[in-house]
Amino acid sequence: MSSPSNRLLRNGSIYTFASVASAATALLVTPLLTRRLGLAEYDRVAVAIVVLNIAINLLSLGLPVAIIRVVHAETGGRVAARNIAVMGFALVLTAAGLAALVAAIAGQREEIAFALLAGGAGGAAAMVLAYYVATENPRPYVLVSFGLSLGGPAGGLVCVLTLGPQAIHYMTGLAVVYVAIAVLGVLFLPRHAPLKLSGGQLSRALAVGLPMVPHQFAVGSATGAAVLLEALLLPEGAAAGTQLALLIASAPLTIISALSSAWTPIILSAPLETRGARLTETSNVIATLAALGGGALAMLAPWFIEFLAPADKFDVASIVPTVAIASVAPALAVAYTSHLQVVIASGKTLALAYLSPIALASGIGIGIIVIPWAGVPGAGVMFVAVYIFFLVFARALARKVSPVRWNESSVMIAVLFAFAIATMGALLPWDATVWGVVRLAAAGLLLAGALISFARKVLPVKA
Repeated sequence: MSSPSNRLLRNGSIYTFASVASAATALLVTPLLTRRLGLAEYDRVAVAIVVLNIAINLLSLGLPVAIIRVVHAETGGRVAARNIAVMGFALVLTAAGLAALVAAIAGQREEIAFALLAGGAGGAAAMVLAYYVATENPRPYVLVSFGLSLGGPAGGLVCVLTLGPQAIHYMTGLAVVYVAIAVLGVLFLPRHAPLKLSGGQLSRALAVGLPMVPHQFAVGSATGAAVLLEALLLPEGAAAGTQLALLIASAPLTIISALSSAWTPIILSAPLETRGARLTETSNVIATLAALGGGALAMLAPWFIEFLAPADKFDVASIVPTVAIASVAPALAVAYTSHLQVVIASGKTLALAYLSPIALASGIGIGIIVIPWAGVPGAGVMFVAVYIFFLVFARALARKVSPVRWNESSVMIAVLFAFAIATMGALLPWDATVWGVVRLAAAGLLLAGALISFARKVLPVKA
């Protein structure tokens, strides 16, 4: 039988592949789209995509989290989860349709209305994805995920090529594909029993899920808040450097998020008395990978920056330490997500609705103090501070709502290691050959350590 760590990394690798594929799709479609649409129309698409992403997070109503929990928290959980997914699908898509209608009547640009409709469909599809996450069935997850990440942009691009280079055509094609994927996803959910729609069942799911909406919004806003503060507090150009630095530093967070998709059901499926031990084992594995991967990123920061942006126009000297400082966030994210698993398992998520925004606001307060004298690297300090507050609040809440306790020492060692490597990454020079070699050698050792750690869990040696 697979160990929890083996299951986590095996399934998590598939989710990570799906996330990487989404990013690769954007890289493939965007150049074609920008050249076909031109600056003015692509600007309208960019705004519509922002609306789309916000709508997905808001209109999903946190039900994906509730669906994952109910599979493991109730007898007949799979049947209940399917019922909630179907009811959530109807509720979310109806709300999205009404929002799109209101936007159109209010005189908003047409592509915004289609973005809202697509956002509702994306939220509904997220419920289908959550069902497959909860049942540890990653293959259908990948199919639905690819349908959204590849099919949506491809459908929009086809409409632009056939109907004309307008933003409305792109968003129309994307929305049609999103709605189709959501409908097919719900129709093809496994039928363990006849569908039974229960208002009480949906209400209980919303009680767990809705507090996750402001939590997810706060987590997703950390980067934007740092960029905005730099724009407000520093001269022109600082925000661009910050956005680039946090884009690089956030790459491991995408992997952590993908691994978390596999992590939650592994924790929730454990009996209460063994949940702490399982959390200790799995959190140690992910934290180690996060610290090693983040550390390698801190060492390689100069070359990533020079690849992504011209050195004669961006202040590489200020961006490198910003990337290095922010590279601590993945290890902190593992620590706070560990406690978040305990909160989700308890079902007592209400406090997250205000604790997570408070954590974000507290980090912003740190940024207001630090950024004026630290410059661009101050954004890295603020970014890490936000995750420290997430960790502190999630840990306090987990201890309040659940009797589950686990050994945090390995995770905290990984966090301290991440801080140490980040300090080296921020301070070591890179413009002399000898220091470049030192950085590359350190990065190689860290990546080798991550690969060895991964292989030992995924491919355990037989006795």
